[in-house]
Amino acid sequence: MLIGLARSRPFTEIWGIPPYVVGEELEPSDALLRNAIFASLADAELVLRFFALRDAVEKNKSGSLRTILDRFMESQSSVGESGVEAMQTQFTQVLTRLRSVFGEVTFRLKDRGRLSRPLYDALMIALSQDPTIDVESNAVSIRQALDQALGDEDAYEILVGRGNTIAAVHERVALAKTILTTETR
Repeated sequence: MLIGLARSRPFTEIWGIPPYVVGEELEPSDALLRNAIFASLADAELVLRFFALRDAVEKNKSGSLRTILDRFMESQSSVGESGVEAMQTQFTQVLTRLRSVFGEVTFRLKDRGRLSRPLYDALMIALSQDPTIDVESNAVSIRQALDQALGDEDAYEILVGRGNTIAAVHERVALAKTILTTETR
């Protein structure tokens, strides 16, 4: 499931990974093999981060990022087909909705345009926790709120600067939720 979601069109477009091509499992292209995110399995880890960190935030779990990822993988090793389908649907919907708001700059920092894993974590988890947030109607205000937060030293530190402790993730998600609930005036 992780690899399948990591090879989905919205995910590969956002993270700059060559798109999925039928048969690549047996013969991956040179471009795909040269892609650092794909080659290091960081793409599958990003998908895992969404599920594992969301679970840790919701259930108030503790531990290092590596421990949280490992424990979540272990706990989900026997999840059934319906559970997998529900996870796939949720991930895809959240990712697609955020892409509709941010477009080509989804999860990108405005300073250098680089992708940010902590920003990805925060926005994905925040929207998944409350899928009723109308991000589509408030896209302009949300983009402005994120730009303002990334331009503020303290908010920037919360969103992308701190380590990957679970406490930092809690703070990131809370700030991301505030940003996503910004309404058009």
